[in-house]
Amino acid sequence: MNKNEVNTAFEILLEEIEEVFNMLSQEGEVAFKGQDFDKARKLIENGERLKAFREKIKFLQEEWQTIFADQVPKGSSRRKI
Repeated sequence: MNKNEVNTAFEILLEEIEEVFNMLSQEGEVAFKGQDFDKARKLIENGERLKAFREKIKFLQEEWQTIFADQVPKGSSRRKI
């Protein structure tokens, strides 16, 4: 697996996390409309935990990208100033 494939994997993971956010939002809306406030509260807590998890993933993705920031891709015609 090369560095681009790892970055692609991070993007896929972040997209999947967004799908879970959407699901939680929909379930929360239903719970709130049904006045199931305990369930809505639990969904909010899960959403907050998921948000923190997403931020960790984004941080790891940025860290991964900085590992290769000083490397020039093969075939690049980068000029030094």
